[in-house]
Amino acid sequence: MNGKSIRSYEGIAVKDIILGGQDGLVEVIGLILGVGTATGSSKIILIAGLSTAFVEAFSMGAVAYTSSKAFEEYVKGPKGKKSRLKGSFIAPFFDSILVFVANLLGSIIPLIPFFYFNLEIAIKMALSIGLLLLFFTGAVGGKISRIEHWVRSGLRVLFMGAVAAVLGYLAGLWLKSYFIV
Repeated sequence: MNGKSIRSYEGIAVKDIILGGQDGLVEVIGLILGVGTATGSSKIILIAGLSTAFVEAFSMGAVAYTSSKAFEEYVKGPKGKKSRLKGSFIAPFFDSILVFVANLLGSIIPLIPFFYFNLEIAIKMALSIGLLLLFFTGAVGGKISRIEHWVRSGLRVLFMGAVAAVLGYLAGLWLKSYFIV
């Protein structure tokens, strides 16, 4: 691996923002449909969603820190030896902050309609907003990377969110049949 360059600060920052934001959106969309289907309660969706948002954002930030720290140590290599890669990378703490903030925002945005609208409208709005943001996230990633067409990239990420929504809905149906709420 010697002599290879690692990505720029900007590339790594974009990766972290997409990672955190997409994870938050996908997770909460699934949660909204699962909990909403099982309980029929906006209040329970908000409690579960906000609790999950903060715990998941912290968890994702912590994972970003530990994985970035491990990568940083790998790049530096053993003491007294030459660095394995050339270039620069984001400090693990900054990396973790980017993932934490992006995940928290991605988790909270789909929950906003539940503060203002009844359950049926809020679920439709949350799903629409969440899936639109997932498409946008994928499209931006595709546009920046230029590896695949931005529309294809957007649709790929949208599809992942749709699968999570269906899984959440099916889990909610299944759980509703086993628990009286």
